[in-house]
Amino acid sequence: MDELQNFADWQKQLEASLRGPETPASPSHYQRLTPQPLEVIEAWGLDFHLANVVKYVARAGYKGDPLVDLQKAKVYLDRKLAILTAQRTPK
Repeated sequence: MDELQNFADWQKQLEASLRGPETPASPSHYQRLTPQPLEVIEAWGLDFHLANVVKYVARAGYKGDPLVDLQKAKVYLDRKLAILTAQRTPK
């Protein structure tokens, strides 16, 4: 098991060295992606809710607990669905 953990640690270090420096605009949990979520959000012109869905899905499993990130994405998606549903419901 120690050999497996050592390999996993080595792999993380290698991946980090290949990514380059982390910046606030390009944190390490997004650097593996091309295009990065911010570029997708801007290119697609996503609103606040959908931008957060993309952000949390993209980072799931790479920053903290993936279940938490996916639950956060679901919160924003549910809120967007509620807004769209309310707009279509006759008053």
